[in-house]
Amino acid sequence: MASVRFFVSPCTAGYEFDAILVFPVFWVVGVVIIFSPLRPTPEWETGRSAEERQKLLAEMRVSELKWARRCLYALVSLLVVVIVLVAAIVSTRV
Repeated sequence: MASVRFFVSPCTAGYEFDAILVFPVFWVVGVVIIFSPLRPTPEWETGRSAEERQKLLAEMRVSELKWARRCLYALVSLLVVVIVLVAAIVSTRV
């Protein structure tokens, strides 16, 4: 199992989550990964057997979903903070 993890490349959703300070809208892209299937190109990992490719693809999907969920949690948290701040500002002005 450790050898398979060695070959797993960094996931796309992880990059969107890491863009937290640069551009939080990337979290939306990370959340979209939850609803999109992971489809490799035909020439992806051609040196491996079909079973190895399926196992690697399954592990990559688990990693993608983990980071996509983190993007979702971060996006929801940001929205809650914005709503609370707006509500606090509006309530102090009235």
